Amino acid sequence: MVINLVVALGSEADPLVRHFGMSRDRKAGECGFHVYRGNDMHLVVTGVGKLNAAGGTAYLGGRNPGSGQAWLNVGLAGHRCLTPGTGTVALKITDRSNNRSWFPPRIDNLPDIGVHVMTYDHATTDYPPSTVCEMEAAAFYSIATRFCSVELVQCYKVISDNAATGIAGVSPALAQQLIGDNLQHIDGLVSQLSVLAREASRPVLHGGQK
Repeated sequence: MVINLVVALGSEADPLVRHFGMSRDRKAGECGFHVYRGNDMHLVVTGVGKLNAAGGTAYLGGRNPGSGQAWLNVGLAGHRCLTPGTGTVALKITDRSNNRSWFPPRIDNLPDIGVHVMTYDHATTDYPPSTVCEMEAAAFYSIATRFCSVELVQCYKVISDNAATGIAGVSPALAQQLIGDNLQHIDGLVSQLSVLAREASRPVLHGGQK
């Protein structure tokens, strides 16, 4: 069983690496991505945007083939009115460039808000109503679901900016703080993904019993 974490920025990764006790995988240096490993957990820092997110997700999936994988995309996002620091779970993900959508099934019972995540090709401050805006989720989800069933692929976004604050103040230090403040919720989501991944990796015996 392996939990694969996918983030865009090193500043988003830092609190996760420390919290989950991961260390840099130096053997992965030739791939162009920063990769970290821990107990039954891998993390890749992809860089910003759909192309990078797709490449990093595909790389991590290719390194860890087989059943028992689960995936979680963690990152910052904007919203018209949600307060910065609010944790959200994607219930719908849409690629703004082609209107293709995915619907991750909600698996957690945490108090995070379920949201519609819209993936843009470029950073935007045109915050549509009731929509979380970011640049990686659609590419991540479309690739990660090739490696496992859809309930094992989840997306957690922390609000970093809104119509009142704008994006100018979003710094690496703020990114670390916002992800760090949501570690309890992220940890809970990882724990539930771990349970589901273990169930998915169990062999099915005769008679349909596990």
